[in-house]
Amino acid sequence: MTNVWSERAKWIWGGNESSPRNEWRLFRQTFPIQEKEYTQAWLDITADSRYVLFVNGQEAGRGPVRSWPAEQAYDTYDVSPYIRPGEDNTIAVMVMHFGLSTFYYLKGRGGLLAQLRMADETGTSLGCLVTDGSWRTLRHPGQDGRAPRMSCQQAFAERIDARLFDYAWKDRSYSDEAWPLAEELGAPGMEPWTSLVPRDIPPLTEETVYPIRVEALKKVRRISWNAYIDVRSQMVPDSREHANPVGFVGYLATVVRVSAGGNFTIGFPAAFVNVGTVILDGKAVAAERFYGEAPERYADIELEAGDHLLMVDVSGIDHGHGFRIGVDGEAPIELISPLSGIDGTKYSPFVGIGPFDTIEVIDHQPGRRLNMEHEEYLAVRSVSQAAELTPYADRLSPVPLGLYRDDDVFGHHVWKKASESQAVPHALQHLVTADGVPVRVPFYEGADTEIIIDFGKETVGYIEFELDCGKER
Repeated sequence: MTNVWSERAKWIWGGNESSPRNEWRLFRQTFPIQEKEYTQAWLDITADSRYVLFVNGQEAGRGPVRSWPAEQAYDTYDVSPYIRPGEDNTIAVMVMHFGLSTFYYLKGRGGLLAQLRMADETGTSLGCLVTDGSWRTLRHPGQDGRAPRMSCQQAFAERIDARLFDYAWKDRSYSDEAWPLAEELGAPGMEPWTSLVPRDIPPLTEETVYPIRVEALKKVRRISWNAYIDVRSQMVPDSREHANPVGFVGYLATVVRVSAGGNFTIGFPAAFVNVGTVILDGKAVAAERFYGEAPERYADIELEAGDHLLMVDVSGIDHGHGFRIGVDGEAPIELISPLSGIDGTKYSPFVGIGPFDTIEVIDHQPGRRLNMEHEEYLAVRSVSQAAELTPYADRLSPVPLGLYRDDDVFGHHVWKKASESQAVPHALQHLVTADGVPVRVPFYEGADTEIIIDFGKETVGYIEFELDCGKER
């Protein structure tokens, strides 16, 4: 196999973590090309975990195809049509690093490797531009690294704050002088990418597919509070190294502070697994009090003004689905950590209690059941207030913000305080037609707008739209 990689090319990265969880990172390099200096240009590229490549503002490709880290796949693109002789040219790459294993990716570490090879009309090499410490890099300012996992098969949902993101970052005219320089990690062949292998299957084709209609318009009101927690990573931190199911025994706990007494609802909008006994102020909420069509579970409760210790038994097998919870009521609520002195800029209001036992499930190997009879696991059920958790201090660990996302979009779509269907204005159909006609999205005071669009068939890809908001709402 021919080695196309220059000895000068370097794997590069940025930031303070070698394998950060769900981090998007931007890379840029601008360089001059003399008039008629070349006739052919090829760009070789790979990244851990995935990349999108732009040349002079134009998307040129995305990848790499799935592969083992020790046989890292790379792509080669003919970028001759994108190059502008006699001008400054810019290569820009967005790298998405997962920081955990999925069904199609084994965790490595963050990295980008690329080189631009140029030749004249005779095929004579004119040298190449390589990734090295002269490249600029920046953590994507609008990407929410706390977005939830989509499933055990996939990595993370995409959650972007467009107000913090300059879409022109990939263009030649963009100034990256304020961006930090990239860090050189090593040459091709370094760990964990000890071998680089060219893509052996064609890339997926991409075409623009427009929806066929706006199916529904609704005025919706959110519940008071909800959140997503990656309880698998909380209870078994090393589980991010693999995609096997893991089992654990333990609880999640928080303190619900109620400003005024009244009726409240506690709910679990996706209780597929890991929602066992719910314990409020030391008393289990009876199973028959819960209602809802599976996998949704809700229970109405009455709370007095003050602090209430809420614990949920999350014991069971977890394959990466995540834990979702919400609380709704007319009186304001606040969630605070059961542990005193917790830094709210680093940690969520939840703590993990446990694990009291853990297992890894490998389907072709013999295993064992979880030990559900651990003395401390059974005893902690009777705790009625946060101060009584002190004897279990060695079992308590605050849930970091990286594993926690309040204002969970998925949860809001499942569990709504109210939902009112609206007539779909004919003009709103311009939202999904390729006519370039802008449309005003209806807004409702004190409520959210939900729009459901129909593509007419099942399709796989990425949703793209433009939204212009004249003032913050």
